[in-house]
Amino acid sequence: MVGVSGGGLSFIIKLDADGHFLWKRSIGGASSDQASGVACDEAGNAYVVGDTWFSGRRHTPYETAWAVKFDGDGHRLWKQTFVDPDADRDAAAVAADAEGNIVIVGRASTHYPYASWIARVNTDGQILWQNVFGIRTTVGDGYGVAVDTAGNAYVASRQLLNVGSHQDDFVVLDKYAP
Repeated sequence: MVGVSGGGLSFIIKLDADGHFLWKRSIGGASSDQASGVACDEAGNAYVVGDTWFSGRRHTPYETAWAVKFDGDGHRLWKQTFVDPDADRDAAAVAADAEGNIVIVGRASTHYPYASWIARVNTDGQILWQNVFGIRTTVGDGYGVAVDTAGNAYVASRQLLNVGSHQDDFVVLDKYAP
């Protein structure tokens, strides 16, 4: 379970199969951190994704995506940030594959328009690749991801397109090989 406290900290809570509390860990610090997704791998590790908002004009970008890995006992193993000096990044969802790698989806923006974003990270927290996709002249954001047994990632994203004299939302499903 993940959540956000009133002070801008995110947290993860582990419960046993009967719903009893095992441990809680906070994520974040000086800025406003928001957890948005969690996934577990076959080894019992938990991966939390989210983003940090920086207030004021001192920081560019204003929003930076991150991923944190915890072992089954709640020890933080690593934290990876996804910084693009020219665009904001947010993370909306995460999925783990059988190898312990994760796939993260979210949004990349230079404020407007924005596009969908995907990244694959290995079990040690190293970014294997990342990509911005979708139609960059409208609105797009990745909001769901699943990984099959072969490691293929299936990403659900939203694209807002101009259709005639109005705009319509379309759900797009993309497949990415490992």
